[in-house]
Amino acid sequence: MSADKLASAKNIQLVNFKKLDEVEIQKIQTILSHRVKKLGGFSLLKLNLKIHKHQTEFIHEIAGELISNNEKVIGAVASNKNVYKAFDDVINKIINEIQHTQKNYSKTKKIRKNKKFIGI
Repeated sequence: MSADKLASAKNIQLVNFKKLDEVEIQKIQTILSHRVKKLGGFSLLKLNLKIHKHQTEFIHEIAGELISNNEKVIGAVASNKNVYKAFDDVINKIINEIQHTQKNYSKTKKIRKNKKFIGI
């Protein structure tokens, strides 16, 4: 499966992932297919891969940006020697940020309701 086929699903853009082998792209596809369900509704998920050579090793840096349906932008960056670990870290950071904002939104909504209720 090529990076183009993977990127065509559900408004996902993968930038510079053509540098990877087919096997690596297939593994990234499985990680992404499991994690997309947790992302919920979004209008665009953009993932950018940068490969840095540090002495004899390669460092994979992945920057992710998710634009939700209500136009909120959530970004995350992770780097690791292992491309799968970096990819998984970025997706997990975005998921955690989504869950965090949902918790805070529900708390502020309750506070506002309570203020209306007591007449403040």
